[in-house]
Amino acid sequence: MTDDNGKDYIEGMSGLWCTALGFGNERLAEAAARQIRDLSFYHGFNQKSHAPQIELAERLLGLAPVPMSKVFFANSGSEANDTAFKLVWYRSNAIGTPEKKKIIGRVKGYHGVTIAAASATGTPINHQAFDLPIDRSCTLTVPTMLVAQNLVKAKSNIQRVWPKISTPLLSRKARTPLWPLLQNPSWALAGF
Repeated sequence: MTDDNGKDYIEGMSGLWCTALGFGNERLAEAAARQIRDLSFYHGFNQKSHAPQIELAERLLGLAPVPMSKVFFANSGSEANDTAFKLVWYRSNAIGTPEKKKIIGRVKGYHGVTIAAASATGTPINHQAFDLPIDRSCTLTVPTMLVAQNLVKAKSNIQRVWPKISTPLLSRKARTPLWPLLQNPSWALAGF
């Protein structure tokens, strides 16, 4: 990528994770043009669908590492995370465990900007001015190499490590049973 002053950058974030196949990819442009000529948009809301969406869902189910029967499409990771929270909360209500609604994220974790996803996000800038996080969420410290090295240097055992893990779990927001946990594979990638 090149900025306004002509300085080149390596685009390491793939345009916030949505251009992993690069910019100006001719094959993708041609496929998009074909699809736009056929059906430029149709929602998948309220039991509606269309052939490309059904075909993609079937293909994803075939690629899934475990047997699955459903695919839910979302417009963003934020929306996907909020939907996952809602599905878990719905299930908890349906099976008679309405107290299982805590969201546990990681400090410095990023899960999106919608209300619940931003609450799971462990960065204060995503909370400031928005009255976040919601009271169903809390964050745990990040298990970094520096933390691990310090624990090893101090010859810490499980009794010393446990307070660092348990304190957030037993804090004001996490005294009820927990469900779900957002875990980041790395600091820059969100996962559920």
